[in-house]
Parts: sequence; C-alpha cells; structure tokens
Amino acid sequence: MATYSQIKSGGAPIPDEPGQEGKMTQIMKPRKINDNFKRDLLEGILTPIMECVRKDETLDLEIRHNYIDIYYRGGRMFHIKPISKRGYSNDIDEHFHLPFGETAKSYVVNCISTKAEAAQMAENVKEYKKWIDYHEKEDAEREFEQLIVRENNYSRISNDTDYYIIDIQYATSGFGQFDMVGIQWPSINRNRRFPNRYLPVLTIMEIKYGDQALSGKAGLLEHFEKTDNFLEESQRVKSFKEEMLLMFRTKRELGLYRIVSQSQIEDLAEHIDYLVLLINHKNSKTMLNNELQKKPKMKNATIYLGKANYFGYGLYKECLEECQGQFLTFDI
Repeated sequence: MATYSQIKSGGAPIPDEPGQEGKMTQIMKPRKINDNFKRDLLEGILTPIMECVRKDETLDLEIRHNYIDIYYRGGRMFHIKPISKRGYSNDIDEHFHLPFGETAKSYVVNCISTKAEAAQMAENVKEYKKWIDYHEKEDAEREFEQLIVRENNYSRISNDTDYYIIDIQYATSGFGQFDMVGIQWPSINRNRRFPNRYLPVLTIMEIKYGDQALSGKAGLLEHFEKTDNFLEESQRVKSFKEEMLLMFRTKRELGLYRIVSQSQIEDLAEHIDYLVLLINHKNSKTMLNNELQKKPKMKNATIYLGKANYFGYGLYKECLEECQGQFLTFDI
C-alpha cells in the first residue's frame, strides 16, 4: 500500500539501484497520452472532467505514461487511465476513504464509460477536496509546487510571467527526481512572436522548503551532481527535450496554459538551466551560504537561484541570480 507521502507526489519515487547511482539503469517510459485519450478529454466522455480542471484553478492536471493525474494542494485526487477502447478507470487510494468511513465510497467513481459518469465525478470534486483537507499537511513543498504551477500556467497573470511549467515530479532512472520542469519563454513581444528565432530555454527546477532541506542527503549539492550526470549523455538530453516539447504542446492543446501568442515552439535552446526555488529561506541563517561556499558547479547546466517577486509565485528572468561556482548573498 502506498504511503501518504507517495500519494502526495503521485507515486513512489524510483530509487537508485545499489551500485548504479548516477547511471542509466533502465529506460523510463515517456510521459504522453495517445490521440484517443486526448480526443476524449477535449470532446468525448472525459470532457466534464477537463472542463472542471479548466474552471477550478486549485486543480492541476499532469500527463503521465498513457494516464493523467489530477492534483489538489499537491495531493493526487484522480488517477485516470484507459481500460478499454471507450472506458477509463479512476483509482482513489483508500487513505482518502478512511477518515470518512463507508459514506466516502458513495462519492467514488471508479469506472468512466459515459459522459454522465465523468460529470458525476466532476460534481464530487468538492467531496474529494474534503478528504485531502482532512489529512495532516505532511508536505508543504508539494503544495507550494502546485501554487507555482498555477501562477505561471493558468492564473490571470500567467501570460506575463517568463516561465511555463511543463511537468512536476519527473522521475528519472538513477538520477533522482526533478521537482518541476519548465521552459523560460520571456514575456517579451519578440520572444513570444518568434520563438524559433529566440529559442526558449528548458529549465529543471528544484524546490526547497525551509533551510533544513538545503544540505545533507537530498540537499542542493546532491541534486546538482545527479542532474549534471543526467545531462551528460547527449541522446538522453535530446529525448528529454523532445518529451517535454510534446507534453507542452499537448497541455497547450488541452487549454492548460494561458498564452496569448499563437506561435508554436518547434525547438529549444541548446543549453539548459537549473533553477533553485527557496521557499521561506531565512536570510539570517548561514546554511545556504555554507552550501554555496562549497562552490557548486554543473558542467551541463547553469545554476540559478530564484528570488521572490514581491511575495508572488510568478517566475521572472530578472529575478534570477546566477550561481556558477561562486558565493552569493541576496535579499528577498
């Protein structure tokens, strides 16, 4: 049975195999859905669910390998996958049922074969939210992660930020997990009108909630090293970029981005950025500076630290500090 932290992230992270840390131990299945699935979301039996996601900014739809997850407050609410040519299953973990007993089961739609069933599922969203709200808030990082997705992808200010988030909790094989992956596509007229002349930059993002998460196991330096190893192999990077571009196009087609420009992105810049987002960092604490004094470097990406933009979650190019083997201090 999955733990609650695994439910929050949409599944258990894939651990490195002993002796295989930083090596390509297996081929990860690409995150994409087929045309039939996409058609059912846009104009078929899943339309009520798609409309619910578009209308409710507290929900976040993410594409996985031939299935979708829908999140609320960083917790996975729906897990929808095809089970036949015209039907879908929806798995809800029993952790969400336990606090409410047998009455909760009456709100669960496990099989979707008609638009009416999908509409009932969308209608029950308010009940699903209660189940997630009931749990102790175990992972604030996931909740802030979804806030960042909302502000940069589909809030009313999204078209004016410089980033779009493509995916969250991207699992690799042997290189850890990326909190978020997005593109830097500056909200400047020329960049938005001519994206194939001013190529957007693929950006891997790491979120750290509180200063205690900055060091030790799964701290900043470990993430820098694993990500750099992931980006070492050119064919893997090429496949990664292609996967992200396809996912971006699919989510754009599904109406999951607020983008005024009609221009299509056909390619990405050769270089990749690595953006660290520090949530509630306290300037008077020394842990961040101690880590940066170790002069972290990445051969295959440029490291940036994101600074708060007057307490918002919109990401802007001007609010980055380059961190390439140098000591930094900054005010938030």
